[in-house]
Amino acid sequence: MIKDEATQTFLRAHLRGTSGHRQRSYWIGLDDLNTEGTFLWNDETPLGDYDKFRSDAPNESRDCVSLWRTRRSARWDIKDCNTRRPYICQLSGNGDK
Repeated sequence: MIKDEATQTFLRAHLRGTSGHRQRSYWIGLDDLNTEGTFLWNDETPLGDYDKFRSDAPNESRDCVSLWRTRRSARWDIKDCNTRRPYICQLSGNGDK
């Protein structure tokens, strides 16, 4: 879940390192499927105060949020949930490694 600028910056830097890969858009586990305009993360927590939506992103006919990377930035966009694309997962660290 991208809930702060540090996480967004980390992902942007990591994805920049994969520039040889042609993929530019990734699902991030955020949608408004239950209530239009109310975005929830996959764990059902609300979006909160932090977001990186493109200024023209909100779209009532689409519900799932993807992170779209360019050479200079990474922004969030709302897309059709049935579009196939890779996804970014967050795992809990247990501190052993």
